[in-house]
Amino acid sequence: MIHTLTREAHSEARGPNVRGGRVRLDLLRELVPPKLDCHFFICGPGISTFERASAKAEGVEPTPRFLESVLADLGTLGVQRDQITRESYGTV
Repeated sequence: MIHTLTREAHSEARGPNVRGGRVRLDLLRELVPPKLDCHFFICGPGISTFERASAKAEGVEPTPRFLESVLADLGTLGVQRDQITRESYGTV
């Protein structure tokens, strides 16, 4: 398990399993094993119902949030959907 802290200075000083910044493709490339023989647990904010409705009314796609971004990056690495357990908050 790796924790990432986005708003704390010097988060790396908290130990080897703590990183600073957002979860991005470069971090996932570093941490995801090449064989992809693991399961991923992702929890964080996703696009809300309000954001989806607003984007639809404007005729655009909603802006991805944490959950959608990480799912897309894992897909780029070849991770299959059945290898992912996800939980979203803030989507009401």
